[in-house]
Amino acid sequence: IWCLLKKYGIEEKFMVLVYSGSLSSQRNLRNLILAFWKACMKIKNLRLIILGEGDDLNHLKLLAEELSISDKVFFLGYVNYTEVPKFLSAADIAVSYIPIIPAFDAQPPVKTVEYLACSLPVIATDTKGNKRFIVHEWNGLLTKDDPDSLSKAIVRLAQDANLRATLSRNARSSVKNYDWKTIVKERILPAYQKILQMQ
Repeated sequence: IWCLLKKYGIEEKFMVLVYSGSLSSQRNLRNLILAFWKACMKIKNLRLIILGEGDDLNHLKLLAEELSISDKVFFLGYVNYTEVPKFLSAADIAVSYIPIIPAFDAQPPVKTVEYLACSLPVIATDTKGNKRFIVHEWNGLLTKDDPDSLSKAIVRLAQDANLRATLSRNARSSVKNYDWKTIVKERILPAYQKILQMQ
């Protein structure tokens, strides 16, 4: 898996964070870049890979350059959906940054479930949607969406190997009910059987 990141110059000694999703300006990912920059002041071996594209991509790249962290932030662009789990599995920490605003607050983010399914410890903003999946300090960390709060969560998780291990250990089992096999077995098949019994 590490061979996947080596071609970008990311070695095993680095602590790798991953964000996967839309880079739309509405998502205010500027805060994620600023938080990562602040975290890098305390932890030198951090790297951030960003999977996705959107209308804010160039602005985010420019911001990374202005903050002198363009060598630590890797914008990988569109990645085929089937390849995404490989990149997630190569990371140490996943970030489910969703701005805490009415337009996004209630939406259950698919990325959060995908991160957990890959056994990743997750840092997630404290939206109603994220709280459907994340239990604070059990399978992830919940944080406010401002750069200071987010950077503190990044630093805490990057420095605490025991906490990372705990969150990772609980991650996959916490979303097993969202697996298609489970949904078919526990919901769809019983519904069909009930319909057949009524005939």
